[in-house]
Amino acid sequence: MTDFKAQLPPFIIAELYKNALVEIDVDTVTTSLNKNEFDSIIINETTVEPIDAEKIYLGNNRKFISIVVAENTEKFLNDGDLKFLTSILKACQLSKDDIAIVNQLKSPVTYSYLKETLDAKYILVFGIEPTEIKLPFIIPHFQVQQYAGCTIIIAPPLTDMNKDDDAGKILKTKLWMSLQRCFNLDKPTKK
Repeated sequence: MTDFKAQLPPFIIAELYKNALVEIDVDTVTTSLNKNEFDSIIINETTVEPIDAEKIYLGNNRKFISIVVAENTEKFLNDGDLKFLTSILKACQLSKDDIAIVNQLKSPVTYSYLKETLDAKYILVFGIEPTEIKLPFIIPHFQVQQYAGCTIIIAPPLTDMNKDDDAGKILKTKLWMSLQRCFNLDKPTKK
């Protein structure tokens, strides 16, 4: 049996390790290939989206609303909390298409990441302290806070609010009042 040793060209190695600190000289690579070989290897980056091996958020982020949670057992949220969150979104005239749910315990993010990468205009944080996403200040639960062109609400875990006891009802009411201020929702009128 013969030993087969493959030697990869530098541009393929660079593509394999594109997220590492690798710098290649394109002129050097192109001189080792003829024009037809080079054209068949280069991909037009404007027409091909980068491969996203694992999306770190759930939703389509159409309205740039980032929701950060702390979920131990599931990738994003357990079924009960997801159903509860969906009902909250519906009351706010929003859907899962409008938001990006990030699980801080599975894919830790910072305020900067949410603002710059997800272009967050609103950040709702459930069950996480502001310092865990690197906010430079503390926000009391349910306070609607403006910061650098973003509206932020910090709240207890969804699981605490998703209870039918008195404590759960009080938390839901406080959250609803905050969301009304945050999204400028008209308060329902009593008949």
